[in-house]
Amino acid sequence: MESSITKNNYEEYLSVIGWLLSIVVPTIVYFFIVSTGTTQEIAIFSAILSAAIIMWIFKLVREYLPGILVVITCASLGLVPTNVVLAGFSSETFIMVFSVLVITVLIARSNLISRFMLNLLKKVPKETIWYDAVFFMSFAFLTPLIPSVISRTHLVGKFAANVLDMFGVRKHEACVVGTVTSCFFGASLFSNTFLSASLMNFIILALLPLQEQLQFQLMGWAKASIVALIVMLVAYSIGYLILQRILFKDRQLVSKGNQSKQSITQEQNQLIDKQLKSLGPISKDEWLSMATLAAFFIGMITFPYHKISPAWIAFSLVYMLLAFNIITREELLSKIDWPFLLFMASIIGISAVINYFNISELISSGLRGYIFDDSPGFLFTFFVLVTILVRFFLPIGATITLLIPVFITLSGLYGVTAWAACFTCLMVTDMWFFKYQCIFYTPMTDVLDEAGISYEEKNFQAFNIMANIVRIIGIVASFYYWRWISL
Repeated sequence: MESSITKNNYEEYLSVIGWLLSIVVPTIVYFFIVSTGTTQEIAIFSAILSAAIIMWIFKLVREYLPGILVVITCASLGLVPTNVVLAGFSSETFIMVFSVLVITVLIARSNLISRFMLNLLKKVPKETIWYDAVFFMSFAFLTPLIPSVISRTHLVGKFAANVLDMFGVRKHEACVVGTVTSCFFGASLFSNTFLSASLMNFIILALLPLQEQLQFQLMGWAKASIVALIVMLVAYSIGYLILQRILFKDRQLVSKGNQSKQSITQEQNQLIDKQLKSLGPISKDEWLSMATLAAFFIGMITFPYHKISPAWIAFSLVYMLLAFNIITREELLSKIDWPFLLFMASIIGISAVINYFNISELISSGLRGYIFDDSPGFLFTFFVLVTILVRFFLPIGATITLLIPVFITLSGLYGVTAWAACFTCLMVTDMWFFKYQCIFYTPMTDVLDEAGISYEEKNFQAFNIMANIVRIIGIVASFYYWRWISL
């Protein structure tokens, strides 16, 4: 009780400090920039942006609100043309992300994912290492199909709770951690290796130069990130096997006791059959999910032939889902992540304003003159270290907003593809060391807590640290691959 009161007092003091700084810092920033002889418009924008940064650092309001504040203020004061500051709302990226989120509602509503995984569990050997492989690879397979990492990890919580309950091992530490980590990192580790695997990827695509936006569509993105995908898959598998042997030497999803291997296999098959039977026959939602996904991906893959933008293909599918009342009005209002859509549009708009004022070019020129040598390797090391440092203070979206315009400009000065710089930043932003840094970890733990399933955080963190190392290995391997293919 006392610790809870202390925590509340601490958060209250922190909030007061944050609001004071959100008033003082913009004032200082404005007068400092004016004193350098810079235009009034840039000084005002910088002051507004600094207020938003303070709000992000101290978490004073919901994450999307500071970005909206910047966009509305810039538009109302006429600092830049409206088509610049509202670029996020008029881009095809906005249409694409909205459409994909609606399609995701249909997939999440059906039992397609659970049915798919349970059928796989029936076919593999009845050993925990094979089960872990099924969990990991199944959610990795779902990664490009469900673009919201938060939605995927929410599904992870529901599925892990059902599996642990099905096998009766919800109180077994080794089983809980093994199952949860396999599902969680399968759902999150490869979020940047497919364009459709993360909503942040679509934001990055919208910020790239036009030529690179066309180059790094679905197939172009996959080709450029293929080495990172393979290297991370191999490195994670090795690391996972090592940690399993160190932390959990003896782990079974069904207690052995005096049972023979044949009886254990039979018991597990019976449990899986019972769960499949409870799902019933393949439902209309499952058929519609498969048909919608097939139409969507066939449309994207055949883009070079029909020249219809993937965004409008996705939007046409959504229109049909809404027209035939497959997705209801209530689901559209409650299931779609509208705050993220506003946040995404504001980020694109802020980045457009930064480019309009050439702020990123001024910062990049200064950095090149005082910090860098001519080594692209040194440049990418700088990207990694700066992103890690900034992520201790800012959430993922705010980090992208501030760093990506500078990284894109720097990459141009060094003759490096802007996509490679952005991909590196994306990979590092998904690294986390403390729970407050990861917005997609909490949705899973909330579901597990509701189901009464708990585990030792230190055991989970051991796998998380290993996953962070795997991401760095993936970036290093990709760097040499990009040099080889002249990216």
